[in-house]
Amino acid sequence: MAAGTTLAKPAEPTKSGSYFAGWYTDAAATESLYTFSKKVTADFTLYAAWSTEKLEEVNDYIQKGITYLLNKQFSEGLNMFELAYRKDPTDDKAKLYSGLTQLAMISMSDEVKTLIRDHFGMTSYPGSINALLSDSWFDTAYEDVHTVWIDEYEISATSLWSGYVRVAGRVVDTADGDVPCASVYVKSPNNTDMFINSYYYSYYYDTSFYSKYLTDIQQSDTGNYLLPVSVDPNDGSKYYNDDLGIDKPFDAKNVVCTNYCDSYKIKASNGSNYPGFTLPEWLENSEVYTNSLFKGLKTTETLSILMLANIVDLNTDGFNGLVDDLIAGVFGPTFTEACSRINSMTAAVDIPADLIGALRAEGILGTDETVKVGKDEATAIIASLKLFKGALQWLQSYNLNYDLSWTKKAFTDPASFEFDSSIDPFVQNVLSARPNGSAFMNAANATFTEALTEILTSYSNITADTNGNYPEAFKNEMEKYCDKYAEMVATVLNAIENKTKCSLGAISIDFGKFFTPGYFALTNFLTGSNGTPEFYVYVYDGYQDAFYKLTVANYKTISNSAWSYVSLAVDTSIITDVVSGVFPFDSYEYIKLVGLDDFIKSDAAVYYLK
Repeated sequence: MAAGTTLAKPAEPTKSGSYFAGWYTDAAATESLYTFSKKVTADFTLYAAWSTEKLEEVNDYIQKGITYLLNKQFSEGLNMFELAYRKDPTDDKAKLYSGLTQLAMISMSDEVKTLIRDHFGMTSYPGSINALLSDSWFDTAYEDVHTVWIDEYEISATSLWSGYVRVAGRVVDTADGDVPCASVYVKSPNNTDMFINSYYYSYYYDTSFYSKYLTDIQQSDTGNYLLPVSVDPNDGSKYYNDDLGIDKPFDAKNVVCTNYCDSYKIKASNGSNYPGFTLPEWLENSEVYTNSLFKGLKTTETLSILMLANIVDLNTDGFNGLVDDLIAGVFGPTFTEACSRINSMTAAVDIPADLIGALRAEGILGTDETVKVGKDEATAIIASLKLFKGALQWLQSYNLNYDLSWTKKAFTDPASFEFDSSIDPFVQNVLSARPNGSAFMNAANATFTEALTEILTSYSNITADTNGNYPEAFKNEMEKYCDKYAEMVATVLNAIENKTKCSLGAISIDFGKFFTPGYFALTNFLTGSNGTPEFYVYVYDGYQDAFYKLTVANYKTISNSAWSYVSLAVDTSIITDVVSGVFPFDSYEYIKLVGLDDFIKSDAAVYYLK
C-alpha cells in the first residue's frame, strides 16, 4: 500500500474454541487496538487477538474493562472500552468510557513518542500504557541518600575570633523536618553578600535582632572582616580577610556547624534506568555533568540535567517546532474523536465505587455508592484541556525561534556563563508574528471561546440539577469554589467575543489587543524614531519625581555584584520638566516599557532595574 493512505479493515477471522477480540500491532495484544482511519507511514504487522470469553453485549466489554483497571491492567481495560464503543457507538456508557480511553491513549501515539524523542531527547519512552502508568518507568538505578549530622569545633587561636559577633542561621531541612543551624562569626557593620563554595549566602548583621546570640567577648561591631564557618565537609572551615578573599582554614570554637552530604546507593531493584536520555557529546565531560554532585550516575539529578541539556541541544533554533509538534501530537485526531464521543452523550453513566477508589477520585466523587457521571462533568474535563490547547495556539502565532546555542556554556563553563550579546533577540524578531500567525491566533480565539462556553454550560447544568445525580461531596466542592469562578469565566468570555477590555481584580486586559497577532513583539513595547527602541524611566530619589527618556545603546548585559544591568545611553530630553541633568544611576530606577499600559493596567507593567 502507498504511504500516507489508510489500511482497509480485514474481515474478522475465526479460530476454533476462541473468539476474535480485535486487531493489534503487537503479538501479545497489550497495546492499543489498531485504528483503521489512521494514515500509514511505516511498515508494521497486524495481529488478530483472541479471547476465551464470548463478549456479545456492550456491558460485557465495560465490566471486563473495569475488572482490568482494578487489577492495574490498564492497556487491556482501555481496549475493552474501545471494543464496547465499536460494538455500539450509540451507547452512552461506551461513549464515556471509550472517550476517556481516547484521551489516555494520546500518550501512546506515534506523534507524542516522536515529540518526546525529538524535542526532549528521551530514548526509552514506554511502549504501552501499562508501562507508562507503572510505579517504576520513571525510576532510576540509584536513589539519593542525604546524610545530615552536627559537629562541634574548638578554636585553637582565640585571636582569630576575638571581638566577632556570632550569628546563627538556617542551613538545610532534614528528612524529619528539623532545621539545623550553622553559627557564623561576623565582624561587619553593614549587610554583606558573598559566595561560599559556589553557594550564595547573604549575611545581614543587626545587633538588635541577633542580641540573643551575643556574649561579652563577642560584642565588637567595628571593622569589615567576615569570618564565616563553612558548611562544606570536604573543603573545611575558612575565614575571609579584608578583601573578602579566602585567607586560610581555621578551627572554630563553640560553633555548631551543620555538614550536609549527598551520597548515592544502588537500589535493590534490577538497576534499570527509565527514562533514558541522549547524552549530548558536548555535555559528557562538562563540569555540571561530572562534578561531585552528579558523578555521572543516573540519579534524579542527572535526569534533570540531561533533560535540560537535550532541550537546548534539540531545540537550538528555538521553540516554534516544539509548540507545533506539541499541538499536533496532543490535540490531533484522537483528541477530536474523544471530544466527539463525549459531546454526543445523552444520559449519565454509573461509575462503580470500587473503580472510583482505584482511580483515587474519592476525594471529589466519594466511594460510598455508585456515582453518576454525565456529559456535563466529562465536557468540563475536555474544556479544561481545550484551554491548554488555546494557550498553545496563542503561543504558536508568535515567533519563538531564538538561537539557544550560547546557553550550552551554562553546562560546560558555568563560572563564565553570561548572556551572548551578539545574539540579538530584536534582530531575530523574537515574539513577532509568524507568517501564518493570523490563522493560529484566530484558532486560539475560537478554542478559548469554545472551552469557556462549555465550562459555563456544564456549570449551569450541574448546579441546576434537582434529581440527585451528584454526590454531596461533589456539590459542596462546586458551591465552595465555582460561583466566583463562573462569574470570572463569563466576564472573560464576553470580553473575548466582543474584543473588549475586562477587569480581573487589579488587572485589566484588552482582549482585542490580546488576540492581535504579534502584539507582544519586543519592538511594540519600545517606541522611537528610525527604528531605535526607547525606554521611559521613572525616577524617585527621595525628593522628587522625574521621567527620563533613555535610548538603548546596545543590548549587552553587564554584571555588577548580584545584579545585571542593561547598558543604556541617556537621552537629554526629559519627559517632565521636574528634573534635568544626568540620570542618577545610584538610585532605584523603575523602567516602564512604552505600550504595555495600552494593554494591561497593573503593577506588572513596571520593570525594575537597580
